[in-house]
Amino acid sequence: MGESVAVHTLCRIGGIAVSVLYIKEQGSCIQKKSERIVVTRGSRTLLEMPVSNIENMALFGNVQMSMQALHMLLAQGVNVSLFSFSGKYLGQAASDSSKNIFLRFAQYELCNQLTRRLEIAKKIVDNKVRNQI
Repeated sequence: MGESVAVHTLCRIGGIAVSVLYIKEQGSCIQKKSERIVVTRGSRTLLEMPVSNIENMALFGNVQMSMQALHMLLAQGVNVSLFSFSGKYLGQAASDSSKNIFLRFAQYELCNQLTRRLEIAKKIVDNKVRNQI
C-alpha cells in the first residue's frame, strides 16, 4: 500500500502546512499528546504533528485510535475516514464544523487556475491507480 504513514500537504495558510494524514501501518495506534497527534507502533513513534496542521485523517486496516485523540480531532474540525486494509470505504467520524475557512478560500481560488487543477487531478488519478490491489 505504499508508505505506512503518509502526510500529504493540501496547502499553506499563513506559512502553516495543512495536511491530510494517511495511516496504513498495521498495528499502529493514534493518541493525543497535549495539542498534538502521535502515531506509534509498539515503542516506536512514527509521526507527531500539531492537530492545527491536520485537515483530515484516513485510517486503513488495523489502526487504533484513542477516544481522547478522536475527541480532540473532532473538536478541531478534523474528519476521520475509515477504510479496510484493501481500501474499501467503511465510514467516517465527521466533525460538526468545518476546520478552516481559509482553506476553503484557497480551494475556491484554485478553481480559477486551470493548469494547477489539471496537475492535482493527474495526481489523484495516479494515486488511485497505484493504490489498487
